Amino acid sequence: MIDINKLKNAKTGAFPDGLSTADITIAKLKADLAVYVFKHRENAGLTQKQFAEKYGISQSTVSKVENGDDNISLRAVVEMSTAFGLELKLENRI
Repeated sequence: MIDINKLKNAKTGAFPDGLSTADITIAKLKADLAVYVFKHRENAGLTQKQFAEKYGISQSTVSKVENGDDNISLRAVVEMSTAFGLELKLENRI
């Protein structure tokens, strides 16, 4: 496993390939949500449309989340999280 802290340039917060800490965090959050949604949907034996109807969200939102689409809105993330009973929160790491 790669130690992100060792790769990070302490002065700029940039990674060697030009990605920032924020880029890495966003990618991880999108991947975590995509896996959660996909597994939850598959375990329920539902199509994206059926899943969307069950949770009161659009099928296009389900598709965007599962495919890691960059254009998913914060509103869509909150709606899905609420539908699943997940809590979104910010924590102080300092």
